[in-house]
Amino acid sequence: LVQGTSWYITGMMAYCTYTSSVAATTFNVAYSTSTDQFTPWTYISGSNISVAANAKNSGWTDVFKQVNPGESIALHVCTVPTSGLLPAEFGVIVRYWRRLDE
Repeated sequence: LVQGTSWYITGMMAYCTYTSSVAATTFNVAYSTSTDQFTPWTYISGSNISVAANAKNSGWTDVFKQVNPGESIALHVCTVPTSGLLPAEFGVIVRYWRRLDE
C-alpha cells in the first residue's frame, strides 16, 4: 500500500531466499486501485518475472507505472517447481522515485 506520495516505478526484481534446485519459479506483479477484496488486480510487469533454478533473484524487469496513495502492488507467484527443493520466502525489490514536494 502506497502512502504519502505517488511512487513512479521504473523496475522490479523478484527474489527467493531459498532457491529451487530443479526449475525456475515465476512471478508477476499486480496492481490495484484499492485495498478492498472486491477491486480486481491488474498485472503490471508485462510478462512473468523468472528466478532460475539455483538462482536467488531475477534480473531487473523494466516496469513503468505510477502508483498513487491508497493504491497497492503485490507479488503473485505464478509457477513453482513440482519436484526437488522448493523455493521459499519470496519478495520483490522495487526501483522507484517520488517527488518530495507532493
